[in-house]
Amino acid sequence: MVSLTVHAAAFAAAAALRPRGFALSDVRAWSYTWLPAAAATVTVSALVRFVFFRSSGLFVSLVSAAIAGGWLAAVVTGSVMFPVSIGVERAIGPAALALALATLAWATKLRTAQSLAAAVIGAAIGAVEVLAERAPPPSTRPLGGDLAEVKGEPSKDDAATGQVSFPCGREHVRVRPLLTFESRSPDATWTALAPPEAFGPRRQFEAFAKEKNGFRARYADDGESTLVATKDPKGLDIEAVSRLPRPVHSHLNAFSTIYVPFEATVAFGPTGQERFAVEPDDYPAGRPLRFAYLGADIAFHVVRASEAANGPYTELAKGRLGRDEPLTIEIRHRDGSAGICTLTFADWTSQVSTEPSPSAGWGVPQNSIQLHARGKEALIVLTLAETGVGRGWQSVGHAEGVYKNRVRVDTVMTEPPPPKVNAPSRRTR
Repeated sequence: MVSLTVHAAAFAAAAALRPRGFALSDVRAWSYTWLPAAAATVTVSALVRFVFFRSSGLFVSLVSAAIAGGWLAAVVTGSVMFPVSIGVERAIGPAALALALATLAWATKLRTAQSLAAAVIGAAIGAVEVLAERAPPPSTRPLGGDLAEVKGEPSKDDAATGQVSFPCGREHVRVRPLLTFESRSPDATWTALAPPEAFGPRRQFEAFAKEKNGFRARYADDGESTLVATKDPKGLDIEAVSRLPRPVHSHLNAFSTIYVPFEATVAFGPTGQERFAVEPDDYPAGRPLRFAYLGADIAFHVVRASEAANGPYTELAKGRLGRDEPLTIEIRHRDGSAGICTLTFADWTSQVSTEPSPSAGWGVPQNSIQLHARGKEALIVLTLAETGVGRGWQSVGHAEGVYKNRVRVDTVMTEPPPPKVNAPSRRTR
């Protein structure tokens, strides 16, 4: 009874806490919601009938056999599908539990044929649950191209961290335009199961060349990357190129990260003059995240989560943005202070994945532009494919190839609007 009670609670928690909003044709709808909900219902029904109505123990015996079969199949499937994330050491505990449950189910069986059938059904469900945690095939679209030629010794400079800074009013905004992975899965499943070496950036500064109006830099990371920045009187041009020699499956990553040292509002080219404040958000629960994405409908959506990064999502604005069209992001001071900076990303739309995100649901794709505020600073993160939006540690893939990120930065120094002065009132007699 204790085992069934614990499993009923686990099934109910899985059905309540996993991501939702997937079509019935998507295996995640069944793995995340319907199968756990059905398992919870059946298990609770068996417990209620046996404890309160003193019915035959056959139903309890069959449910126990199904749970045992599910655990055995899950352990075997996980060990075969994810040999690094679920290696021998990690499989020992679940395997011991599965064998113990199987032994208990066999010892309490009332009818052999029915118990074996229940175990087979449970095994099928267990295998589906594990198989659904495998990342879909990579769906990013690397543009291709060549790395920049860089000769010179690395130096202590912003380039050491792969960043470029530029003025935006009286402050300096920093952008990191290099493809950067924060967490990876070696076998395309949850990054929470990955070994310690799968976490954190792997970037090493290898070469640097100072030029008249900028610099060139080369890095070793998950592959190879180069960064070229060139200034002119109105702004600067940035070209970042990253070559991945093999696919990388990741939970958290960035195509570009913009660090803004003031409270900011942003406007996106596809949604016109409408401005969006960059506001604080929480995780895993609390204040909602604001983010944008390029949908499979070839439209640019700006949305707000229901809670933290979780759906359903409320649409704030929508505009057309086709594949291969540049995306413009304009940054302004929230308080109206002087200074505007505009970043135009020439290659983001060409390379993003518009396939469904396994962590978000509700039609949200793998790409996103996330707006975060921390204190009086703003952080804007552009991604091609990741699962930071939503709930969980699922991974998605970046395809092997060369990724290009050309960014044009234009800065305009504007004066803040004059303060409003109330005219003296006139009193008539």
